[in-house]
Amino acid sequence: MFNALCHCPNCTRNRGVSPVHLLAVTPAAGVQITQGEDKITTVGTTVTRSFCSQCGCIVNQGPVGGSFRAVSPVTFHLPGKLPEELLPKVHLNYENRHLDWNDDLPKFKMFGNSPRMDNQGNIIEDKEV
Repeated sequence: MFNALCHCPNCTRNRGVSPVHLLAVTPAAGVQITQGEDKITTVGTTVTRSFCSQCGCIVNQGPVGGSFRAVSPVTFHLPGKLPEELLPKVHLNYENRHLDWNDDLPKFKMFGNSPRMDNQGNIIEDKEV
């Protein structure tokens, strides 16, 4: 569904950093805890996040009733640099960025169906994605 750098306030507050690199897993039930399920706490009313009650690490998050769960690539404990297919492909919620990101990734004001923006946060008119 998406592989993005998210600049939304929810992600920023929950992770203490912006942007947050998220991978969407669909269907939402596709995210399964294989060990330590008894340590998982889930909170939230419109967007939930599940985290480890022992270490505080966020395991996944997503809108209540949504078709996906978002996870961070670091959840997978991959050694070294991320492989190409796991590198972020877009910026989401770019209007909430703390810094301008001067990269070539597409930037969306909110989500993928919202207006595109340039690196400085100006809306780009009449551009196809």
